[in-house]
Amino acid sequence: SPYYGALRSEQVLGRALQGLPRNKVVLSTKVGRYGPEQQHFDFSAARVTASVQDSLQRLQTDYIDIIQCHDIEFGDLDQVVSETLPALVRLRDQGIVRHIGITGLPLGIFPYVLDRYGVVPCSPVSLLLCEVVGFLSHRWSQGASWHCGRGALLLPRVPA
Repeated sequence: SPYYGALRSEQVLGRALQGLPRNKVVLSTKVGRYGPEQQHFDFSAARVTASVQDSLQRLQTDYIDIIQCHDIEFGDLDQVVSETLPALVRLRDQGIVRHIGITGLPLGIFPYVLDRYGVVPCSPVSLLLCEVVGFLSHRWSQGASWHCGRGALLLPRVPA
């Protein structure tokens, strides 16, 4: 994510990946969050498109396997539906990204976005990633059934 290490994480990773066969690496990064404060979130089509291009340069690659909309609960969910996801789909259609994911909590943000955008197998949004902090209090099994039944893969991530 451009947010992690103020761009340094992508730069370091890009250097570390040099010389490795690209097809042996699954590379993922994020768009939408660029700093710690509310004003550092930007899910506009122009910003996420530019962010992907900037990440490609820092990562020294020509495609990203998984691009994730970072912590969408801090943005305007309607903008994520109307601008962010369509922009990322265009990048996917160009071969610049392979899969599109969204991250965040609470779990209720996922049905809100996916009901409006639509998820079916092989759809634009195929991955949902969320923090596991307090995850069981969000009725894990019920939430997982909702997402998986609509063709999305729910991947809980345990914080370090």
